[in-house]
Amino acid sequence: MLARLDIATVWRGYMSTVFISYRREIAAGEARALFNDLAERLGETSVFMDVDSIALGRDFRGVLQEVLASCDLMLVLIGRNWVDVKDEEGRTRLGDPGDFVRLEIEAALKRDIVVTPVLVQGAHMPDAEKLPPEIKDLAYRNGFELSHSRWESDVGEMIRRLGLDVPVRARQIDSIMHAGNRPLPTVATIPPDRCRPADSAGYPITRDQMYFTIRINEMHLAENRQWGTDYDPLVVVVTEFNHAQERVVVPTVIGPNLIRKQAPADQPPCGVVVRDTRVTGPHPYRGGDVDVSVGFYRVQRANHARVLLKVVDSLSAAFAGLGELQTIARTGGALLEGVEGLLGLQETTYLTGHRISMASSPFDPFTAGFSALIAPPAPKDLASLRVEDRRLFIEADGGARPYRDSDFVLLSIIGTEGRGDENLLPFYPLKVDALNALLDGADGVKRGKANLIAAYQQMRRSPDVTVAEATRLFDAWLQEFDAEKKRAEQVRSMPIIRYEAEPNPLARDLNDALRRLAL
Repeated sequence: MLARLDIATVWRGYMSTVFISYRREIAAGEARALFNDLAERLGETSVFMDVDSIALGRDFRGVLQEVLASCDLMLVLIGRNWVDVKDEEGRTRLGDPGDFVRLEIEAALKRDIVVTPVLVQGAHMPDAEKLPPEIKDLAYRNGFELSHSRWESDVGEMIRRLGLDVPVRARQIDSIMHAGNRPLPTVATIPPDRCRPADSAGYPITRDQMYFTIRINEMHLAENRQWGTDYDPLVVVVTEFNHAQERVVVPTVIGPNLIRKQAPADQPPCGVVVRDTRVTGPHPYRGGDVDVSVGFYRVQRANHARVLLKVVDSLSAAFAGLGELQTIARTGGALLEGVEGLLGLQETTYLTGHRISMASSPFDPFTAGFSALIAPPAPKDLASLRVEDRRLFIEADGGARPYRDSDFVLLSIIGTEGRGDENLLPFYPLKVDALNALLDGADGVKRGKANLIAAYQQMRRSPDVTVAEATRLFDAWLQEFDAEKKRAEQVRSMPIIRYEAEPNPLARDLNDALRRLAL
């Protein structure tokens, strides 16, 4: 149970309060230390602990009810004898229906928010049979262990796994995305056996050997005459994952420009307005969780809002042509600033959104698949949903029809062994130069080999390329180099009238350098 934190649908925009549930006689010290660590990183207003978070003179019962009704993450501190602690009359505290710890956990489980058991003092997960029926499900929630000897590093790892280590800029955007208090959408993960073709979902994406790509396969807007006249649709997608020994945040905006390219110009943007649009990737999967936050908005077509929306939309589109993640990361801040400004306008209304966290562990690997984010009203039976050829269907009347009953976004994660876009990466021009140099005779062959070696070195050092693909590309380029070398030899041997070509100073200098290096 401690292999990972399985947070199926946490999303940081709604995580305004972390509730620490603990029993004072068991884990008061650990609760205090954890509160201080979380408050330092998230701010005291984002962490609730009964002693510090309830003002003097207030009815703590009412405050607890308010916080439990609004928080989106509960940490249940479990120390030794947590299950068996007794009251003054010798009865177990958890057996009392009015016990506050029991009531806290029961309320959180009923709301189906993230409830994470946090084991301290070397405690173990409680057996379901020893818990009251109302909180029995706590035994099946994946937990996390904090040890005194590794407290700082353990807390840091738990914060990361819970998704609380968001960069400040992304956290600011998420707090804006929270505005509006719209109803939460339904997130439906489509089982692999309900996806066609059969090999489109369910296969593992192997760490350090495969790439992952996230796409919006469908975005559907329900009929609304105001779309395209009074309002423009806007979707903000923030993807977070491990890359080159750090956690990176990649923003993507899907706005009117892209929608107009895919929809007829003489029709308002409703129905299916986006198909098979890449959100991010391909990126090497480096382990850990891949988190996707999706926010859906409408932007009133006021002049200043339209100008900013156009800038944000165009900047996001420019990222689609970049292959190197470091370049995206360096320039992504400008897009995030534009998004933050746009979402802060009165003309921008938050409609719905959610966060999907694809947690992984050695026992539950990161896999390809489809998830649907469906705004209310959602289907009563999510098991009736299916995916056929990257489109969302629902079973009805003995058959299946395209799902069109509400606004939705269908996301997919696919895994591949090759990028398919290596021509966008910075080492690719070296390969082009190597082939072009072959027409310069023996000196050109030497320069070409030197370029290929340099390209291979860059590939092996690049965090955007797996070792396996670097080897495959190098082998393929060597074959292409040998074939092009033979063609160049044939061209040079052809009986044609020769002319004196203009000397290339750069080629001459490179040839001199190669001779000096004895290559």
